[in-house]
Amino acid sequence: MKEFVIVEGKSSRIYELGQGTRQGGVLSPWLFLAFIDNLIEELSNIKSGICINTVCFGSPMFADDLTMLSRMKSGLDKMLRCASEYNNKWRFTFNATKTVVLTFGESYRERSVNRSIRDWHLGSRVISSAFVSKAVTRGRESGMED
Repeated sequence: MKEFVIVEGKSSRIYELGQGTRQGGVLSPWLFLAFIDNLIEELSNIKSGICINTVCFGSPMFADDLTMLSRMKSGLDKMLRCASEYNNKWRFTFNATKTVVLTFGESYRERSVNRSIRDWHLGSRVISSAFVSKAVTRGRESGMED
């Protein structure tokens, strides 16, 4: 499909119309927020994130970066399936190369055992993983490992 814009009687150049929002467009952030709001609502409704009393913190978002938080693999798997279904329904694409699962608190031994039984998928795409071996305590940070 092709389109052009008319402003004060003057026409822009003709360009191809695809899907998505224009990078740097004034309306792009607002259109993206209107579009992505339903995904955040769906992720909240499945209640697989971290909840304190009635408040769920399963999918905080900043700009176009989404974080999914869960205490258990099954919860994160459920959230990833929800995101994948949303992706398929609305022809939305997640950037698999910028997607990573980060786990906290496993020892190296636990990680080697869990790695053989734990795969992370967003639809048919495999997601890479990283982990932090120790929690941050009294100003000391642990290292991240791939």
